[in-house]
Amino acid sequence: MGVPRPLRPPRGTTALLLVALGAVPGALLRWRLGDLLTANLLGSLLIGMLVATGSRFPRAVLFGGVGFCGALTSYSTWMLDLERALRSGGAAAAGGVLAAVPAGVAAAAAGLAIGRLAATHHRRGVGRWLRRGRPCRRGWGRVCGDGA
Repeated sequence: MGVPRPLRPPRGTTALLLVALGAVPGALLRWRLGDLLTANLLGSLLIGMLVATGSRFPRAVLFGGVGFCGALTSYSTWMLDLERALRSGGAAAAGGVLAAVPAGVAAAAAGLAIGRLAATHHRRGVGRWLRRGRPCRRGWGRVCGDGA
């Protein structure tokens, strides 16, 4: 499988707009969830999926990864929660905050696996099916009416 090749995202006004437009729904979802751990784990899962599938779609990475997931997750708030837990003497609370690290890594790994699976199915024709029609009885790799 290997490491994905580095992205060359668009620059300038297009990139700025993509990040900004992605950040708004990400921030709103984070505010709506109200739970930092859930937001961080969801963001880790989603960014893993984007990285696994996004090398062909750098604009999706800017919108969804940098914008949406960047606004959804929060390192600074997590560190503030950790500092408050340590200051209050709540070793159990601090342990809970620190437990988010392996959980986040696991969520990102799951996202990468899901993204690779989705990319594999996309190459096999599911993406074409989603864009153009329904599967034939001949299987998912063929679309009815396309002469295949």
